[in-house]
Amino acid sequence: MSKKCFVCGKKLGLMTAKAKTADGKYLCADDANHFFGTDTQSDNISFALTRGIRKMSSQDIIHEITEYNIAEEKEQKEREDKLNGYRYMNLASVASKIPGINLKKNEYAYYAYDQDVSWLEERSKTSRINYGGLTGTIHIAKGLNYRLGSIKTDIEHETYLKQIFNGMAILTNKRIILVNQQGVKAYPFTRLLSAIPFEDGVVLCSESGKKVILEGFDDAVPFNIVLDRVLNEDNILPGN
Repeated sequence: MSKKCFVCGKKLGLMTAKAKTADGKYLCADDANHFFGTDTQSDNISFALTRGIRKMSSQDIIHEITEYNIAEEKEQKEREDKLNGYRYMNLASVASKIPGINLKKNEYAYYAYDQDVSWLEERSKTSRINYGGLTGTIHIAKGLNYRLGSIKTDIEHETYLKQIFNGMAILTNKRIILVNQQGVKAYPFTRLLSAIPFEDGVVLCSESGKKVILEGFDDAVPFNIVLDRVLNEDNILPGN
């Protein structure tokens, strides 16, 4: 008769990774790691974690999981409340000038990320050229041979990302600006065709097909929310 995880009900075979509690019940590897270990799914359970679970009863574990879920729900709610603040705040009320940076007329800052963000661009280089065709040669003179046939080239290109700049990111209604002690680099929205948001950055796509990648945010979601609003909403200037 197969055993079951007393938390999720998953069937546990003979070779399935699991941990036995002090009162003889079983916890699957996924739940053990998620609630008490690395917070990720795994096919195995560490020895130290297995030993710790053996000292706990199933009721103790249920209590710990309940506390974990309550804390997680609270954290998620707090995060959602924070994001809603960026979704619904009056942008005109937070528009400001930045001391030391010459913003254009009717240009205002709406969001600043004070940690280093990397500006990356795609680059390509020729990594190898292969020559094909006949391999026969005719001797012309000492040290000089003539190759028979035609040249058939096979050029291989390699694409890579190159860091162009890094610095604090400032989002205005006209540009994204990166600032560090050495200088400033800006991406004007006149170049922008679309922005692809990610949790740790954003990909800026221009009409020419070129991409600029801004990465290195601990959490880029607030930045991307404000970016989308600045690009799509009217009446964001102060006094409107």
